[in-house]
Amino acid sequence: MPRSRIAFRVREIVLGTGLLLAACGGDGSSSPPPPTGPSGPYKGGYLDSVGGGGALSFTIAPVPSVSPVATMLAESHAVTGAVQVAAGNASALSGTYDASSGLEVHDVTLQYQFAGAVASDGHFEGISVTPGGAGTWAARPGDPSAVQVLCGTYSRCADTGCSLSVYIGSLILILPQGASTVLVNSPDGPVAVPSTPPPNLSFDFGQIHAEGDVSSNAASGTWADSGGSGYTGIWSASTAQCPLAAR
Repeated sequence: MPRSRIAFRVREIVLGTGLLLAACGGDGSSSPPPPTGPSGPYKGGYLDSVGGGGALSFTIAPVPSVSPVATMLAESHAVTGAVQVAAGNASALSGTYDASSGLEVHDVTLQYQFAGAVASDGHFEGISVTPGGAGTWAARPGDPSAVQVLCGTYSRCADTGCSLSVYIGSLILILPQGASTVLVNSPDGPVAVPSTPPPNLSFDFGQIHAEGDVSSNAASGTWADSGGSGYTGIWSASTAQCPLAAR
């Protein structure tokens, strides 16, 4: 079905629901307010295909609740934020969020663009376009102090004790107190994968299973390939390494 017809049908359903709510409210009983969509602060990170990346944050403004129908039909929320482009340097972001097209933000020069959708657990993830090329991004709800972003790398062990290692890819950990997200340059390109909550992390990308621990502003651990190659390795990340330098 074409997008325009889908949008028209959604509005038909929403309008019909609003009229039904109004009719049911005639007996003096109050109906619960309709959902207004996500709002508030989010913090996360982005990772491009060549290993560059950094932190980003944004705030989705709430839509004023004038009436149930007006709120449900509200076109968009204003979004403002910032993206880390170099150590100690950030670029302002602006854009919109609405339920039909998702979230779209960019900086004034359009060098950094982020588009995505909200997942069932309330976090955002999607695709990014930055000077380092196409990639992925994700953000978790919470103010900057409630969500930690750690940047780092993972390497393959080149000897038994892993005293020699070979760089493979970059990763970014997005760590609120609950369920977390890891951005990683997998063998098939940048992906966003779920992780267990800190301090004990566990996440999988492709055939690789990784585990580790978070301590203060850093994290580290090990990984193993279950696909038959027998490769094992190490990974580490810290706030000091954001943004990542492209490899």
